[in-house]
Amino acid sequence: MKKKIRVLHIDDNLHNRKLVKDALLTESGLFEVVEADNREKFITHLDEKDFDVILSDFNILGFDGLQVLQMVKEKHPNIPVIIVTGTGSEEIAIQAMKLGAADYVIKSVNHIRGLAHSIQLALQNKKNQKARKKALAALNKSEEKYRKIFENVQDIFYQTDNLGKIIEISPSVQRFSGYTREDLMGKAASAIYSDPKNREILVTQIFQQGEVWDYEVPMNTKSGVNKYASLNAHLIYNEQKEIIGIEGSLRDITDRKKVEEELIAAKVKAEESDHLKTAFLHNISHEIRTPMNSIVGFSELLNDPEVSAEQRKDYTEIIVRSSNQLLSIITDIVSIATIEAGQEKIHESEIDLDSILRLLYDQFLPNAIKQNLSLMMSPQQSENGFRIVTDETKLVQILTNLVGNALKFTSKGSIHFGYQLNGNEIEFFVEDTGIGIPPEMHEEIFKRFRQVESTTTRQFGGSGLGLSISKSYVELLGGKMWLNSELGKGTTFRFTIPFKPVKNILPEKQSFNSTINMDNHSKTILIAEDEDLNFKLLEAFLSGTKFKLIRAVNGLEAVEMSRSHSVDLILMDIKMPKMDGYEATKQIRQFLPDLPVIAQTAYSTDADKDRAFASGCSDFITKPINKELLMVKIKELLDKE
Repeated sequence: MKKKIRVLHIDDNLHNRKLVKDALLTESGLFEVVEADNREKFITHLDEKDFDVILSDFNILGFDGLQVLQMVKEKHPNIPVIIVTGTGSEEIAIQAMKLGAADYVIKSVNHIRGLAHSIQLALQNKKNQKARKKALAALNKSEEKYRKIFENVQDIFYQTDNLGKIIEISPSVQRFSGYTREDLMGKAASAIYSDPKNREILVTQIFQQGEVWDYEVPMNTKSGVNKYASLNAHLIYNEQKEIIGIEGSLRDITDRKKVEEELIAAKVKAEESDHLKTAFLHNISHEIRTPMNSIVGFSELLNDPEVSAEQRKDYTEIIVRSSNQLLSIITDIVSIATIEAGQEKIHESEIDLDSILRLLYDQFLPNAIKQNLSLMMSPQQSENGFRIVTDETKLVQILTNLVGNALKFTSKGSIHFGYQLNGNEIEFFVEDTGIGIPPEMHEEIFKRFRQVESTTTRQFGGSGLGLSISKSYVELLGGKMWLNSELGKGTTFRFTIPFKPVKNILPEKQSFNSTINMDNHSKTILIAEDEDLNFKLLEAFLSGTKFKLIRAVNGLEAVEMSRSHSVDLILMDIKMPKMDGYEATKQIRQFLPDLPVIAQTAYSTDADKDRAFASGCSDFITKPINKELLMVKIKELLDKE
C-alpha cells in the first residue's frame, strides 16, 4: 500500500481551501490534506506533524507566502513549498522562487487541475536534490559514484576532443534536445548549435581565456524547436599540460529566456505607454489651463468697478464658454476612465433619429457660418421621423465628437453628415473637406492618448480622447467605426449601429417650458450638502422661489432632520462625512418611502447612477448643476405628490 502524501495547506479563504482539496483528492486518493486558515494554526501543525509538502496562499490575513517560505526554510528546509495564489505577478513569482519556492501556481481552474502534478514534481525534485547531494559528497571516493551523478543530473555534461567531436555526453541531453546519448557520440558538437558560428566563437573564447561561464547559446532539438542553454566550459589538459579537448555543462534556460524576452517587450511597451501618457498629460495640462486662465482672469476683471455693463456681459459669456470647455475636457477624462474600467453600460430608449440629427445641425450651424463653411445633413428631416431603439446619449456624443472634429479641422469647403439604412444596420457618416489624416495614423488616432499632432507647435487643440471614446461607444452599441482620408482633401468617418425599429410607437414625453414658475411651491426642501460653496450655489438657484430651505451637513444629520422636520423633497449629496448619501437615502426610505430624493453629485458614471437609484433616489443630477434642469426635476417630482 502506497504511503499517503501529507499536505499542509494554509489559506484564509474557505472556498480556496476546498477548491485545492477537491482538486487533489479528485486526482489521487494518495493525498492527505491538513488545512490552516491563520498563522497560529499553521505554526501548530508545522511543529506537531510531519508533512511532505506545503501549499501556501500568497496573501493571508496578517501573514504572507514569503513569510511561510522563510519559516519553513528555518524549521524544515527539506519540505518543498508551493505558492498557490491569485496574485499572478511575475515579480512576486521570481521573488518567491528566489526564496526557495518549489513552484508558483495560479488559482484558476486550469492551473489547479495541474496542482497534483506540481506536487509530484516538487517531491521528485526533492528526491533529485537529495540524490545529487549524496552523489556529490561521494564524488572523491568512487568513479562509480561519479558515473551515477553523470547519468542522473538534469544539467548536461559533455566532453569534446581537439577536433570538436563529442566523446562523452550525459543521458540528460535527451530531455533537453530529444537526441539520445548514442545519437550524438562521435558527432561534431556544432551539430546541436542553431548557428554553427556560435560554436566557432565559443571555442575561440575558450582557447583565448581557458574557460567561459554562463555563455548563452541557442541550440537545436530533434523536433526542430529552438531552445536556449547556458554553457560553462574549460580546456582539458593531459599530464604533459597539452590541450586534449574541452569539457563543460549545459543548463536549459529556455523558460528563463522566454521570461526575459517578455519582460523586455513589456518594458518597451511600458516606456511607449509612459511616453504617450506624458504627451497626453502635457496636452491635458494645456487644455485645462487655457480655459482656466480665462475663467480666473475674467472673473477678477468682473470685480473692477470701472468695467462697463457691456464689458461685464462679454466677460460673463467668456467665463461661461470657458467653463463649458473645461467641463467637456473633464467629461472626456471621466468617460475614458469608465470605459477602461468596464463600467460603461448601454441604456436604450426609443428615439427619433431625424430629430436628433436636426438638433445637431442646429447646434453646429452657427459655428459653420462663422467659419464660412457649408453644413449639410442627409436625409432631410421626414414628416413622421425615423424612430429606433438605441442609447441616445452615446449616439449623440459620437456624432457630436465627429462633427465637432470636422469643423475643427476644416478651413474651407463643406461638412456633410447623416445616415442610411443598410439591412440590419444603420450606417452613419461625417464627411469633411479638411486637412485629412496621413495613412499611418488611420488606426493610431483611435487609440487612447494618440493625436496626429503631439508637439508644442500643434495648431489644433483638444484632449485627443474624443475618437477613442467614440469608437468605444460604437463598439458598446454593437457596431464598428472606420475612416477614409487623403491628406489635403478631407476625411470621411463612418460607423454602424444595429437597426432596432420601434414596434409600438409611444406618445412623446411631456416637455417642460424653459421658464418654470415656482410660486406655488411653498414647500420645504432639505439640502444635504457638506460643502458650504455648493450649498450657497443651491441656495442662490432657489432664492426666487417660495421654498423653505433647511440644511444637513452629513448623512447622519440628513436622516435625523428627515425624522424631525416636515420635508417635501431632499437634494441629497452623495459624498459626505459620517454617512454617505447612498446609505442616508436607504435609511430615510425605511420611514419615508414616498419622499422625493434627488441625488446631486459629482459622481457621473452609469454605475453611480444605478447605485443611486438602487439606494432609493427618485432622480439624479450631476455637478456642475444646471439650474434649469434642477428646476425641471424639482417641479416634476413635487407635481407628482
